Amino acid sequence: MVLQPKLDSLDMKIIAALVACGPRNLAEVSRRTEISPTTIQYRLKTLSSHFSLRFFTNIYHVNLGLKKAIVMLEAEPGREELLLECLKVNGFWIYLAPIYGATQGYIGVYTIPLNYTAEFERFLGELKKLGVARSVQHIWTTSLRRVNLIGTWFDYATEKWTFQWENWVNEIPSQPTKLPYTLEDPKQFPILADGRDMFILKELEKNATVSFSGLAERLGITPPAVRYRYQKLIRLNLIEGFEIHLYQFQTMPFEAFYFVFTFANYEKYARFAASLLDKPVVVSLGKILGQNSMIAFLYIPMQEFKGFMKALSRLRAMGWLQNYFYVHLDLDKDWRQTFSYEYFKQGSWIYDHKEHIRTLRALSSKMS
Repeated sequence: MVLQPKLDSLDMKIIAALVACGPRNLAEVSRRTEISPTTIQYRLKTLSSHFSLRFFTNIYHVNLGLKKAIVMLEAEPGREELLLECLKVNGFWIYLAPIYGATQGYIGVYTIPLNYTAEFERFLGELKKLGVARSVQHIWTTSLRRVNLIGTWFDYATEKWTFQWENWVNEIPSQPTKLPYTLEDPKQFPILADGRDMFILKELEKNATVSFSGLAERLGITPPAVRYRYQKLIRLNLIEGFEIHLYQFQTMPFEAFYFVFTFANYEKYARFAASLLDKPVVVSLGKILGQNSMIAFLYIPMQEFKGFMKALSRLRAMGWLQNYFYVHLDLDKDWRQTFSYEYFKQGSWIYDHKEHIRTLRALSSKMS
């Protein structure tokens, strides 16, 4: 019998250091962990192979003048493939995945220029008018804050995950109400980047370890100039952090979910959100704009799903959680792309609503 690879204590030590130092600073990772650079490189290669380890840069799209929308759509039966093609018509999508269960369709994440949110809502309405989607729901959110692994709920002695649902429920009342800026409603949506910045951010979003020299060559500037711009992007909160992405539960069956949670007041939202910022089942979190509500992207081992749902039931009974719903994702068929930097021209975003609608109608007519 071939044994499935699993995360061990050394892997977790390296991952936690990567979260603290960032994937561009392996020398500091080595110093903090007292693990040789050769061993770190070998371990990262193994993690990439067995756990799909990747390094992405999290862009704070708010400071690019972009407003994030989470869209959940139920497809008209038999029109699932058409719905996917229609969703891609609007080039401002950054993530798409099938959802299934009570609803068969897709979830999409879009970054829409602030001045075109009404047009985007009409774009979604057109999908229903054309008979491509049976129902459409959209939520405007903050940027989705990545929650990276730092070793919480990992038993370093047994090298196993321990899912402490009861402890989680009990710790929520003592959590702080001060949250990272990425989980607060933004006061404005400024555009703090120029065309070169946009290109650098796009490349970093694809690969957080891309070399400055490679970027410099493509931009026709010097590596020090790229470094200067990179440091500026950090100062302006255009780079909010790094995504250390891997399938940490690879050795046990797990599923992906988007949960929407609602709360009676801001305090309950904040304490609940704060309690999730170090949990290994959480991939990312976002606040629903103008509401005491949030959306959470989760990976949950199937053997632990019952325990998680019991914890949510208890939180509702205690009054901490007002309500929730979720959709189930199919990770075998998801699509991801960077924010649509190519539509940024001469300091502003180009959003062609009429062309979107024309293309939707042509697609729908062709498939009728």
